Amino acid sequence: MMINFIPTTENVEILYFEHIAHIQYFSSFMFKDHEKWHEFLNILFKNSSTYKVTDTLRAFYKIIPIHISEDEREDIFMYFKNYFMLNINNVKLSSDELGLNIFGLGRLSIAYNKFSPTEINELFQIISHQALLYSEKREQEDKNIQLLPDYLQALSEILNYLPSISLYKLNIIIKFSILNVKKFAELKIRNQTNAIDALKTTFVNIKRLENNLQRQYFHALFYEGTLWSCSHALFVDIELQQEIKNLSEYPLCYKNYLPLWHSLFKIENYQVYRGKFCKYVVPLIAIPYSRIRHAQKQKRLGI
Repeated sequence: MMINFIPTTENVEILYFEHIAHIQYFSSFMFKDHEKWHEFLNILFKNSSTYKVTDTLRAFYKIIPIHISEDEREDIFMYFKNYFMLNINNVKLSSDELGLNIFGLGRLSIAYNKFSPTEINELFQIISHQALLYSEKREQEDKNIQLLPDYLQALSEILNYLPSISLYKLNIIIKFSILNVKKFAELKIRNQTNAIDALKTTFVNIKRLENNLQRQYFHALFYEGTLWSCSHALFVDIELQQEIKNLSEYPLCYKNYLPLWHSLFKIENYQVYRGKFCKYVVPLIAIPYSRIRHAQKQKRLGI
């Protein structure tokens, strides 16, 4: 009966759907009928353009792997593994659809660690290889840019379960962290939020690495990121340029990157994590922040 409900643009916003967004409150109930719920949520996704559907499906993919591991359901693990593996290679998917599958596969690494730990390295290689291919493509460039947060989120999730971290793998994480910073202003508003979340997740997951690898990651990210952000013009100069040239929209300026840095520099976001993480990361965050403020001051003074 549930699957017979085909949403329209009129009924997709009904109160019933509003409650689906709170998946965490009845995830155990959904887990029992995971295939029906999965099919139902995908029907909603394909028949509605609302972001609430995307958020709901994302929450579903976030919770299900935890239940798979806790209940030791290898059959359900195989169901989602096959589903995601089939879809991430589907070139016909939209960026939103592909992004959901990349995100879901990254989250499934929790269950990979339990049922197929020998495939964790292969999973990282599959996603990183595809991510590198997409990031280098010039056709459909906007679609590929919009996928950057999901690729970083997935790789960061898998990072937790890798038996060892090679410099190659660390450099992949660094590359996509920097790309999320550099392409931040070109992302859709919602994907900007996803990029911020992906970077925060990565910051937290990097804590399990040796101190020298942590420093290598944060130094590369903040050095490249601050240089890139501060290399853009002041907003007042952009306003003048837009007026003189009668441009239809403002060119990018350093102000486009402020929401990213302000979110990342809220130290309270990381206070839940104790010990080495705060000891090493907080100073690394504070240094580039002071550099950004100094660069902004120099620009205002015309130095």
